[in-house]
Amino acid sequence: MPEGGEIYLTTSNFTLDEGGPDRPSGNYVKITVKDQGCGMSKELMDRIFDPFYTTKGQDGTGLGLSVVLG
Repeated sequence: MPEGGEIYLTTSNFTLDEGGPDRPSGNYVKITVKDQGCGMSKELMDRIFDPFYTTKGQDGTGLGLSVVLG
């Protein structure tokens, strides 16, 4: 947020009763991140998890969110 703002982090415990192949049932911790940023366009949101996609020009690798997703 280049123009300032606040970031809110919250955590909570939850139980997943019915799991799946990527996420077995059990106890988990949920982390929620909320900010006061200006948001993103629909076009940007459609690509943010693509490997090597970056909005930072030469300063970014484009791997951050794709690694988080993986």
